Amino acid sequence: MRSLNALTKNQETKFSLQYVTNQKGEKIAVILPIEEFEELLMDIEDLKDIYERKNEDLTNHEDFIKELKDNLEISAQLYAEIYEEDEDLQELTSVSCIDFKE
Repeated sequence: MRSLNALTKNQETKFSLQYVTNQKGEKIAVILPIEEFEELLMDIEDLKDIYERKNEDLTNHEDFIKELKDNLEISAQLYAEIYEEDEDLQELTSVSCIDFKE
């Protein structure tokens, strides 16, 4: 999903519209380049996503960082447990592909 700033910038962009009119000169359809049409579709999808998520609970930055660190710590502990039990993994990680001393 793109940021709200990107959506705002796109709204400021002038489109290359061409109008189809009826015999009375009334506008009945619009023609625009496919790139602009696809951009409009993406904007609509982004706005739909924003609308659907408007009532979601938000996580403050500090809690988010703590959650990331906790998950990283759990992952490291699980890797350590797997590493202790897996001799193939130990062998793979002990092999050096590059000798940096040369």
